[in-house]
Amino acid sequence: MKPAAKREALDLCIGMAGAFIGLTVLITAVIPLILPLPMVLRMLLLLVTYWLTALVPLIVMRCRRDSFRAYGIRRRKLPQQILIGIAIGGALALLLVMPPYSLGLGALWDNGCRFGHDLWRYLYELCYKTLAIGAAEEYVFRGFCLTKLRRICKADVPAIALSSLLFGLFHLFGGSIVQIILTAFIGAVLAVCRRKIRYCSLLSVIIAHGLYDFIISCAASLTHI
Repeated sequence: MKPAAKREALDLCIGMAGAFIGLTVLITAVIPLILPLPMVLRMLLLLVTYWLTALVPLIVMRCRRDSFRAYGIRRRKLPQQILIGIAIGGALALLLVMPPYSLGLGALWDNGCRFGHDLWRYLYELCYKTLAIGAAEEYVFRGFCLTKLRRICKADVPAIALSSLLFGLFHLFGGSIVQIILTAFIGAVLAVCRRKIRYCSLLSVIIAHGLYDFIISCAASLTHI
């Protein structure tokens, strides 16, 4: 392996180890401390602290003087980027969420959300799923991880496959094996879109991810009203 590839592989190992450790600390230590706090403070802290999962990859990026542009952030054609993200997220939900609920198999996707008729809780969920979970995870997996793997492998297919596998394993804490496999598949779809669709940027897949997760929460909540 060439020195440049070795450096990228080291960066990848450090960044991904940091992401998994950050998630472990978040779930086992940080969230239990946040949950008893007053609601407004709890909501704000949940938005911020999920970025612990992306902290080490961000540090690696800055140490290597990589730019956000190198990881998929684009300034041009913002309306197109946003519309593409909405279209991808909506399509994923239409294909993967609606059929199970229509067939009475919604329990497979039930994430426990119960918002009732409180509109503000739905709005907060959309912000949380997009600005915290979607943004942090897409930066880590379709930004940092995918970019590093492409530099190492010099090809899209292995980079997409490996980053999607890691994305599935990242959800080991909160899901069954079926959900982990499905998550890896969704990661692969987002990675392919990111690489192959014109104007599909990191912003696009952040929006798609957040919207997809939000629709799952809505489906879980609305079916229990």
